[in-house]
Amino acid sequence: MNISELFKNSFKYPTKDWGKVLILGLLVIGLFILMSIAGISLVFAQAIPIAIIFVIALIFAIIVGLIYSGYGLSVIRETIFNKNVAIDEQEESLPEFKWSENIIDGLKVLVLNIVYMIIPVIITLILAYALGVFSEFASINQSLNIYNQTGAYLPNSIAAGYMVSNGYAVAIVNTVAAILSVIFSLFAFIAMAKLAESGKLGSIIKFREINDTISRIGWGDYIVWFILLYIIVVVISFIAALIIFIPIIGFIIYLLIVPSFLTLFQSRSIGLIYNEADN
Repeated sequence: MNISELFKNSFKYPTKDWGKVLILGLLVIGLFILMSIAGISLVFAQAIPIAIIFVIALIFAIIVGLIYSGYGLSVIRETIFNKNVAIDEQEESLPEFKWSENIIDGLKVLVLNIVYMIIPVIITLILAYALGVFSEFASINQSLNIYNQTGAYLPNSIAAGYMVSNGYAVAIVNTVAAILSVIFSLFAFIAMAKLAESGKLGSIIKFREINDTISRIGWGDYIVWFILLYIIVVVISFIAALIIFIPIIGFIIYLLIVPSFLTLFQSRSIGLIYNEADN
């Protein structure tokens, strides 16, 4: 399967069972309703209801996030297990929801994300500290407080000086953070497929096996797939966002379909590129 066929199949995959797409979408709408109720309570300054609703919304948000991640993992798993079955002979339905299993799988994906993002975060923070980003921001805040207390304005020359000197450092930190995020994401996707295949958390730190899998896929093909995946996700998100301009119904349709569609699209694509290691 070439990359264009891979993405074509991944795009069609969610359309095989719109019912499950809508179920995932309803979870997002439920979360939006809870947050809206909390916002209304905030307007009326009802402290206790706000606290209760926000706690409920937070718990529900965590559960929804875990279900999305876990169900996405089940899509990857099914794609890998069906790798020896011709695409046109595979079952037309998406995996069934197994709520407790989906949540447990979601927790595993959460651990995976922490493992693969903690190093970029630590390196970024160390670099930011070394370049004085934090101290510059502290200086700006201190100067602002001094001028605010005296009722004066911070001279534009001083403010501009802070922004310029800090701007270069921030740009360097952001660039390094983006590069590290991309590099670790390359390995994280294959680690996720390994997790889906084995079901064991230990598989996500078998870096030699992960690197070997990418090598068998072909680093060039894999990087092209990775770049195209993000481009397609961004394009779909942008085009789909246009329906939000349709009053009320557009926003509902967006929440109901787009997040779940993209989750299924990406998960299917990860499973298919992983299978290319054995082709």
